[in-house]
Amino acid sequence: MSSTPPLSATDINTKPRKWLGVSVAAWITLGVSITVVLIVFMSDCNSITQSINMRAARQHIDAIAPRVLSAPGREQVTMSDYTGGRCGAIMVTGTVRDAAAATSLRDDIAATRPPTEVLFNVYSGAGEFPMWIQVDPIPAAK
Repeated sequence: MSSTPPLSATDINTKPRKWLGVSVAAWITLGVSITVVLIVFMSDCNSITQSINMRAARQHIDAIAPRVLSAPGREQVTMSDYTGGRCGAIMVTGTVRDAAAATSLRDDIAATRPPTEVLFNVYSGAGEFPMWIQVDPIPAAK
């Protein structure tokens, strides 16, 4: 039985592995960082795009809400920025008289050329069981 001495710290190569003069760990970190940046900026909707769209929605609401919502029969309608839709939208909710009033509301908002998609959650009538009115979304102005 031959007896070999145990390895000491000086026997192990402690130099970091390098490729083109840069450590392998730095290359891996760079590769992962580039991948994350590409995924974030190349996707259709990410948190940056959504926050930009929601800021645009808020500014548009501030500009048009007093004028659009002041029409008779729209006292119970509100507009707010919304995380849904196509990466941030304007959400219009509330109660109007009837489907014609909902269509009029949609047309008035569409005439302002909103920068983001506009979604509607509108009901007609008051009372215990108001009826939901289907109002088509307004696509974002290009």
